[in-house]
Amino acid sequence: MNFKKIDNLYHSNPLDTLATALWKIKNDNHKIVEDKDRLMVLDKKAIIFYYPKTENISLSDFQNTEISVIHSKYLKYVPTHLYNTSTKYFKLIHVLKNISSVDESLTFKKVELPKDIPDIVNIIRTCYENLHVNEEIVNKWTTHPTYNSNLWIWILDKNKDKMALGIAEFDKESKEGALEWIQVYPEYQGKGLGRSLVNYLLLNLRNKAKFVTVSGEIDNITKPEKLYRKCGFTGDAVWHLFKK
Repeated sequence: MNFKKIDNLYHSNPLDTLATALWKIKNDNHKIVEDKDRLMVLDKKAIIFYYPKTENISLSDFQNTEISVIHSKYLKYVPTHLYNTSTKYFKLIHVLKNISSVDESLTFKKVELPKDIPDIVNIIRTCYENLHVNEEIVNKWTTHPTYNSNLWIWILDKNKDKMALGIAEFDKESKEGALEWIQVYPEYQGKGLGRSLVNYLLLNLRNKAKFVTVSGEIDNITKPEKLYRKCGFTGDAVWHLFKK
């Protein structure tokens, strides 16, 4: 499948081209649809990339899909009455300059696989009650070509108990880093551990990646966007996830 056009669009503007990291749409199961009016990528019943070229947009694009991921600047093309829910997401970028140092009093430790997989599931489920992550799903993450063991990190307390988890990925082809999970157990929140994890991962990516992206739900009660901006991420892209 030829992703050259999407590659070019993404590298010229990572925040406004895709809601996720570039590598996530490069899948043989995805279908590219292009004509004189639009370019889009379909994942089964979902629109995961949408780029209108003209004002002549077909309503059937949205009638035939269950999910659509659309940038705010293209909302005028979306028949919102077809969908039951809409969730807003931010996407930010870090160009790996002026990264803050980490707290040297903290203990950072690489995740041990497969031994730590149950602990990874536990911290994600604790922080996100509505996410149905299991050991099989986490194990699949380690088979991705973007997996890098140096980017799976715990922060431990003085008793070697796990307080926080950070997972990032690195795409060698696009030179893009992506923060995937920054999780802190509730009893340890408010102590700067999330910020330390982000900065630790950015420092690990500094000599590999050209840039790092992160996305998340705007209305999340933990305010992740505020954390990432404190760590030097910038951008104003807003994406909408529509579901029927």
